[in-house]
Amino acid sequence: MDYMRDKLAAASPEKSGLTRESWEGEDKYKNVRYINNTRVNEDGIPVVNLLEYGRKGHPFVRKTVQAEQEQIINIIKEEIRNG
Repeated sequence: MDYMRDKLAAASPEKSGLTRESWEGEDKYKNVRYINNTRVNEDGIPVVNLLEYGRKGHPFVRKTVQAEQEQIINIIKEEIRNG
């Protein structure tokens, strides 16, 4: 979770302001990790959604997740091996 959160923060567009610092991870369920960006605009719309899917958006979340998928799998395998 920490690895992916850092990668998403690094991939966030520089002009997105506080969006880079707003990535949070949650692990309140066993074997489940959530990564979310908490920044919203003045209308309460998540900024990451506007960046990803908006008319002037520059998609980066899906690309980052896909690019890091193999490394995430390796991290999970290593955690399983080390118990």
